[in-house]
Amino acid sequence: MPYTVNCNQGKTQRFKRTVLFPLSSVFLLVLSSFTFASEKAETETLVTHQTYRSCSVIASEMLTTVQLHQKGIPVDTLRTTLPGLTENGLNRLSLLYKKIDSQGALAVYSLANSQYSRCAKSVFDRQGKPKPQEPDYLFYFCSGENKIRHEIILARMVNAPMQDLIRQLPQGRKALAPYIYNIVKEKDLKAAYDFSATELKRCLNQ
Repeated sequence: MPYTVNCNQGKTQRFKRTVLFPLSSVFLLVLSSFTFASEKAETETLVTHQTYRSCSVIASEMLTTVQLHQKGIPVDTLRTTLPGLTENGLNRLSLLYKKIDSQGALAVYSLANSQYSRCAKSVFDRQGKPKPQEPDYLFYFCSGENKIRHEIILARMVNAPMQDLIRQLPQGRKALAPYIYNIVKEKDLKAAYDFSATELKRCLNQ
């Protein structure tokens, strides 16, 4: 059964930093191994004038592209099956496919998620938390949920003890750690990121 969280749950927990004890420095090493200078420049541009909505849409598009790539769907097929796809959109897909081919799906999954976290954090620093009745609240909520999943996957990536991780998660999200750890055990890290990407889209479509 899919692990789902409704945006009406846990509203007070968005953007409370999930501090993963001494692993924070290890996470930086993991992320830096997946991020190159040009990508850092892209990220700096990405987060300059964004909203929670735009951060979420960009992340969703990137993550969906990785999922399509992993299903073996060629870019040329997307040209014919997605009639609304513009030439610029197709070019972005092609570039991302090349990045996946050269760096691997796991690296691009991690990059997309870390960029999403930084993008949403930059919006939070400028605008703060939106009110629940505001249109951006859903995107704010979904970005926070995605951040938690991403940090759990990073914890599993460096073999962090699950019980130590669970103690530091928000009360309503503790069951998510064993769920994701089990996905990695039965499949792999890419499957965990695939699950997280699907959950993000499910969240955004509430």
